[in-house]
Amino acid sequence: MRAGLLAVVLVGAALTLVPGPASASCAVPRPAAQLAYADGAFVGRLVQELPDRWVFAVDEAVKGEFGARVEVLRGPITSVSLAPEIGRQIRLFLDGTAAAGWTSSECAVVTPAQFHAAAAAPRLQCRMPVIRSVRFRTRGRLDVALGALDDPSTTVTVHWGDGTVSTRRFGRGPSRRTLVMRHGYQEPGRHRVKVTVAARPVEACGSFAERAFASPMVVQVPRT
Repeated sequence: MRAGLLAVVLVGAALTLVPGPASASCAVPRPAAQLAYADGAFVGRLVQELPDRWVFAVDEAVKGEFGARVEVLRGPITSVSLAPEIGRQIRLFLDGTAAAGWTSSECAVVTPAQFHAAAAAPRLQCRMPVIRSVRFRTRGRLDVALGALDDPSTTVTVHWGDGTVSTRRFGRGPSRRTLVMRHGYQEPGRHRVKVTVAARPVEACGSFAERAFASPMVVQVPRT
């Protein structure tokens, strides 16, 4: 027989956002946001390497005005210093001005698909999914309230603490929604429940999975 009322309510679940891995010390790339904040952006090829600057031939100006060539200052060598290859096309976000000098880094290099997706959707917000709250309402019913949903695919996973895992996937829709997850415990006792959310953003928002975790909770299932 199924055990009785679940005796825990967690409101305003604590949240930890864990983006996917990033190279060196760069933040997780968000091409749309990078383009919005950059002073310039272009597609080009390295044609000359000088001691203090890179010289690129401009194939396409995406943001800002450029001539046939653009020079990018090299600056001190760090773990994220720009490292272009002669003749290889690159898509690059820039800071600065032509008069004061353009600067950039490996953190400002994105894939062709991400670069052009960002150019096509410059106002995209690229929000991270948020777990607003997790509540046990009645026997075997867990309500997961989510926010900041703007991804084409989002997955909610509940580990019920008794070896059972429930998964719910959904696509685009309202930016806020509440999912109802149901589970019937077969054994009484204490069960540690964990809720996670994973989303895969569109190209303009990067290629790393976005994740959110609610603080684990302990559910006391009484004997019947």
